[in-house]
Amino acid sequence: MRLHQPGLVERYLLPGAEQNAAIVDLVAAHHPRLVGERIRPGDLKALLKQVAETGGNVVDPATGEASKVAVVTPRPPSGRFSYRPAPDARARIVAEWRNGALPGADLGVLAVPPSRESAADD
Repeated sequence: MRLHQPGLVERYLLPGAEQNAAIVDLVAAHHPRLVGERIRPGDLKALLKQVAETGGNVVDPATGEASKVAVVTPRPPSGRFSYRPAPDARARIVAEWRNGALPGADLGVLAVPPSRESAADD
């Protein structure tokens, strides 16, 4: 098919290729707008656990310095969960991450600028 009708053939990434760091780096080098950043699911789980256990703090592993990123309000057990971040929590986390205070953290959707609609909702 490639010889007789090359316009019918396309190249594509094999499933799972986007999980190869070298492939992601190559795409980022040539098309940076196609590459996002996020907190790895396992790291996010650990960060959320840390926030819950420390009353809303994330600790910088290099310095041991804690940064308040949320306010944890203890309530009587009800079987329900509620989380309300401070209005500037997202911006503060992204700023700390960009300044290198959260090495190895992958922010995922947090690193994506909010849409105008969601910003108006806040």
